[in-house]
Order: sequence, then C-alpha cells, then structure tokens
Amino acid sequence: MRIYIPVNLADMTATDISARRVHGVTPAAQEAFPESDREGLEMLATLYAADEALLMLRVSAEQNAALDRADFSQLRRIVAVGEVPDTWVEVVPSEVPTALALHHTVPWSKIESIHIDEAGSEELVLQAIRGNRAAFEATGDIELLWYDVSERVALIHELENRHA
Repeated sequence: MRIYIPVNLADMTATDISARRVHGVTPAAQEAFPESDREGLEMLATLYAADEALLMLRVSAEQNAALDRADFSQLRRIVAVGEVPDTWVEVVPSEVPTALALHHTVPWSKIESIHIDEAGSEELVLQAIRGNRAAFEATGDIELLWYDVSERVALIHELENRHA
C-alpha cells in the first residue's frame, strides 16, 4: 500500500521511520470524495500528511520553547511517500478520511520520494504553528516540492544548515 508519512528532521536522519499515524487512499476517502480519481485522492492524502507534519513541528516547537525564537523561522513541512505491505497499516476511525495507523517501522529503502515545502514558506508555516488559523489553511497552497529518496542526505544538509 502506498502511504504518505508526515516526518520531521529527526525522522529524516533516523535509520527507520517509526510507527505513527499516516495517510493513504482509504475506502473512507473514496467514499467522501467519490468524484476524485486516484491521483486526486493521493494528493488529498499528501495534503493531510503535510497538515500532520505541521502539527508535528508545532509539538516540537512547544517542547523546545522555540515558538518565539527568530531562528525557528526556517521551517518546512515534510512528507515521505512509500510502499509498504498492507499488513503494516490499518484503517482507523477518524474525522480524517485518509488516516491509517502504521504499526511497523519503515526503512528508508521502502520510501520512494520526499515532498517538502518550497523555500520561502517558513514564515507562513511559523504563523500556522503559532495558531493562526488563516495561516494554517494557507499552508495548503504551498507547493510541496518532489525529491527522489536518493536526495535525502542533501535535504538533511539543507535543513540542518537552515536551523543552524
């Protein structure tokens, strides 16, 4: 099954991605959006995963008391996309129609691509993290740039330099 995994910088540097809530084209998504084709439903799963990546950034910021620090403005949502056996995930009751529970760690060898906010979107992401509802909704308009998983190390380097 193709899954869309919200990740952060710590996940990018880890050997595997830990079990968590992920997103995919579920029966609930197909039922909620019957007019959407497979590509549209995959985009929906990507956007829900990006929203969840934003929430992960907020939790991290709150834990590090960084919401008001100037150097925290270099933030970007990250979604990893991969194929895993169907037995690794299960549909969970949720108000989010693409929600799945991932019960297995995912090695990076199962990941095909990484999607990350375009540079320059950090201020909007920061405003969303700070609780600005309009900014949160506007993050849906940020272009998620596509990278092959082989570019992960370069992305890590870029993100670490932006956080330095």
